[in-house]
Amino acid sequence: MIPTRLLDTNILLRLILFDDPDQSTRTGELFQQLADEAFEGLLSMTAVFETVYVLERTGYKDNRAWIADSIKLVTGAKGVRFIDNEQRYLLDTLSLYREHAQLSFADCYHAVLALAHCDGEIYTFDKEFRRVAGITRLEP
Repeated sequence: MIPTRLLDTNILLRLILFDDPDQSTRTGELFQQLADEAFEGLLSMTAVFETVYVLERTGYKDNRAWIADSIKLVTGAKGVRFIDNEQRYLLDTLSLYREHAQLSFADCYHAVLALAHCDGEIYTFDKEFRRVAGITRLEP
């Protein structure tokens, strides 16, 4: 059995942004080791959330398609898996994220969870949820 190691947010960012030549090169080598099955990279949705947040704050806010494509590429790399099957919600979340500029990445994830587990019903004061097909926005 190969070892499992958690991947932190900064690893994802170095691979996507290639903004630090030394760290980015070493991260590329790390992902090659994952592909070669030297170990398995474990990823949490919180790392994905942090990555999207940083990308939005570093000049890519208006390029949701690029952010979504970058996240898909990195999280779909050979040897990467999610904690507790969280990945099953990622593609739907990225799809909503691309389509609904008024919703944050977290809101898109919550919409996907509501659709998957609550017949689309979500208690929220955020009126933007009404734009998501299948969502019924409820207020307390």
